[in-house]
Amino acid sequence: MILGFAWLAVLVLLAIFIASSIRILRELQRGVVFPLVRFWKANHCRITHCNFTSVGGYALEIGEGCTDNKVQACSFSDEGAGGVKVDAGSAHTEIADCEIADGGKVFMSGIGVFIGNSGHNRIHNNHIHDFDYTGVSLGWSWGYGPSNAIDNIVED
Repeated sequence: MILGFAWLAVLVLLAIFIASSIRILRELQRGVVFPLVRFWKANHCRITHCNFTSVGGYALEIGEGCTDNKVQACSFSDEGAGGVKVDAGSAHTEIADCEIADGGKVFMSGIGVFIGNSGHNRIHNNHIHDFDYTGVSLGWSWGYGPSNAIDNIVED
């Protein structure tokens, strides 16, 4: 009887794995690029002195609902897509004193620092280089509606 429950548990786990794999494959077909680390509704977080290397997509994503987060003195290299992605629906992200290099290895459209329809962000004192597409992209969104990409600062 115990052996029967063990097989049932294995089958349930296998079904979950297959369903998750199918979902991931469908998202990849749509062009979704997964980050190594994703923050969602995270506030007042600090990512400092981290090394992100040999990542298949974006290394770090500051997702929807995130406010007042800081990425400082980090190294991003050899990325499949890009270094830091700040999504729409987030605000007040600071990216400072980072080395962000050598991206777009898998996804040629990878960007060193991508900030979508997000406002009140500051990018400064970074060394961003060797991307096939773009080092910094700021304020991107679909359509012609009002933009939340206001009061953003990019400086040396």
